[in-house]
Order: sequence, then C-alpha cells, then structure tokens
Amino acid sequence: MFLDTYLPFAENGSGDLLYVDTRGGQQQGFVREFGWEVADDCNPVSASLTDYVDSVRISVESGTEHSGLLPTFEEGALIWDVDYSDSPPPVPPPKPTVIRIPFALTSFLPSQIGPEDDLIDLDVVRQAIIDTA
Repeated sequence: MFLDTYLPFAENGSGDLLYVDTRGGQQQGFVREFGWEVADDCNPVSASLTDYVDSVRISVESGTEHSGLLPTFEEGALIWDVDYSDSPPPVPPPKPTVIRIPFALTSFLPSQIGPEDDLIDLDVVRQAIIDTA
C-alpha cells in the first residue's frame, strides 16, 4: 500500500517508484523502492536522497553499474542500459524433434483446417502423432 507519507521522486519505466520515506522512526528520510508486485517490502536503497543522488553521480562519472543499470552516453544524452553481467548466459533453445515416418507418402493433401478453426485441438493431434511415432 502506497502511503501519503511516501514522497516519490523517480519511476523506472515499468511502474516501480523510488520514494523518500517521510514517516517518523529510524528509517525516516531513507530512499526506498515501491514495486507493484511487492509494494514497499524492500530494503532501503539509500540512507538519504542526498546519498542516493551522490551514488548516481558517481555511477555516471565512472561508468559503473547503479541499481542494475549501466550509464552510457549517446549524442550527449544519458542512457541507462540494463546490466546483464550478473545474468547467466542464455540457454540455447532445444533442437527441434525430428519425426521419421516409416512409410512413403503417396498422396498428400494439406489440411483444410487452420489454427482459427475450433473443430479439433491441433496441439492434441500433434502430440498424438508424436506419441504414436
């Protein structure tokens, strides 16, 4: 639940917000993240807005990652690219299954039923053919 005492100052493009927590207590003034999936159930990002802005400045000046993003410049504009360095390499897709038919096709007419037809479930037919083969 987003509270009135949260002061939002940034949005990440997917709806998640960074905000300053202005409630009283030990974390007053902390920068936190509000995600639409987990609300405010995240650890503080920074101890203050000043510290957060300073960490962004250092990231931009040094070209180092900040909050999963890498700062780059294109034609004088600051662009934040996603940092995939901690991500595992992508898994290649499995090779397609080859079905060998033990008989020669002597007469073959393509099916007149298409994906938009609801007479039969084509996925069930495909699986039955694979299982039979």
